[in-house]
Amino acid sequence: MQKPWNFTQVFYGGVIEEVVFRFGFMSFFTWLFNLWFSNILWSIWIANILAALLFALAHLPSVQQLKVTDTKLIYLYMNSTNAILGLVCGWLYWKEGLAAAIICHMTFHIVWFIAEKIEPHVQKHDDLLV
Repeated sequence: MQKPWNFTQVFYGGVIEEVVFRFGFMSFFTWLFNLWFSNILWSIWIANILAALLFALAHLPSVQQLKVTDTKLIYLYMNSTNAILGLVCGWLYWKEGLAAAIICHMTFHIVWFIAEKIEPHVQKHDDLLV
């Protein structure tokens, strides 16, 4: 049975989260750090790292929705994967704009949904990466 949230998850994650974390946090942090650093590249990368970390931390509550025991490995897996996705989306936002970050995020959700169908055991952990 298909979960009703898969379609909305793709659009919510792709649009809302990218507007908040890339357009909002990353832009704000870039502006803020640009006041202190003369090198804009440093400002952008520090902002990208901070926004990616906030993005990963924002997904911590999803561990509580899992049907497995909370372990350090699950937290490490979830945080590192979401931080990497956040860094990639941040880089795309910087280089290509918000639409590229949104498309990347949506694509990630679609690939994850397909992986659930191919490998049923992945479905137990699908709330890790939202």
